[in-house]
Amino acid sequence: MLAGLVSGRPSCALLYPAALTRALLTLADPALRNAPVGRYALQDEQMYYLLRDYDSQPVEQLFPESHRDYCDVQVVISGKEVIGWAPRSSSLIEKDAYSADNDIQFYKQTPDLTFFVANPGRFFLFTPDDLHMPGVAINGAEIVRKAVVKIHRDLLS
Repeated sequence: MLAGLVSGRPSCALLYPAALTRALLTLADPALRNAPVGRYALQDEQMYYLLRDYDSQPVEQLFPESHRDYCDVQVVISGKEVIGWAPRSSSLIEKDAYSADNDIQFYKQTPDLTFFVANPGRFFLFTPDDLHMPGVAINGAEIVRKAVVKIHRDLLS
């Protein structure tokens, strides 16, 4: 997992792979605050982003997830939530079968998650080696607007 602040400054091009730089510049766009919820293409099926509004939930109602083909770059645009993280391991117990259509695998909750507060503007990069649980409420449910850029792992290798 990689975390940092979305600055939108061109200097990030010197620090990150091109796909991640493009994702961060996209996520720094203030127009995302008012854009319609939906899916937006950045590079065919290799890279796109999802803009969502939802209510954060108690940790007991959520399940950790991982992806096989895509990395997530997640940024809360408004509201706030907590995101749980742990390295993915072979000892995890699957909750449901892997969904190839959505590139997602859910797991039964694991007690060894580390939690991070996701304030607006802070980005989190989750690779296929990461287990993550977004959407956790901090002090009761809160409306969260979030953008998630999905980057195919081949663009970051």
